[in-house]
Amino acid sequence: TTQGPCTVESCTLGGGGGGTGGAGAGGAPAAPNAGNITLTGGSRDVTLTPQADGTYGVDVDGSNPLFAGGNSITMAGAGADVPAFSQAVTAPSLIELTAPTFVTNNLTVNTTSDLVLTWTGGTTGSVLLRLTGADASNAVTVKCEFDASNGTGTAPTAALSPLQGLGSGTASINNLGTETISAGAWEVLLSLSVMATQSSGMATGTATFN
Repeated sequence: TTQGPCTVESCTLGGGGGGTGGAGAGGAPAAPNAGNITLTGGSRDVTLTPQADGTYGVDVDGSNPLFAGGNSITMAGAGADVPAFSQAVTAPSLIELTAPTFVTNNLTVNTTSDLVLTWTGGTTGSVLLRLTGADASNAVTVKCEFDASNGTGTAPTAALSPLQGLGSGTASINNLGTETISAGAWEVLLSLSVMATQSSGMATGTATFN
């Protein structure tokens, strides 16, 4: 469902009937991939290679960030299950979160009132708030997206209320740069992401839902 700038995904958890499914003895089938994906235009070139399950690993170098924000990063797939593509994506800027505050890597969320985010440094990109929670029978994911240049965004109570009673979960706040393109019959979402920071560190960790 959609609540203002937020989408809420809920699912009911339950035991299956013990069936084996259709993946075969090798487990789940490999995800479709686009072959090697190269990223150019940043501080260094990066090549991501699909793994046996079709997913891609990550390239992490905290001492040499790939982009500073605002620069154009070209993402190109060599082609495989998904045909070849090439598209420039504007890199998101680094933002500093000023509210709410993660305390000891935990964010407390009052699910009976709006959650107001404020930040500085948002010249490009879209700020994404992601909250997840689950208990023995339900799982809920809330995603809210705001224009980074506004410096503020509000997750309405209606989007947060499904998390009430779940107790704890996870929270993260990122700034994203995205482009959606077509590659043959495929719709491909390309995304660059940078984690928001605050005085206590990165804006990610556990969440407590009150």
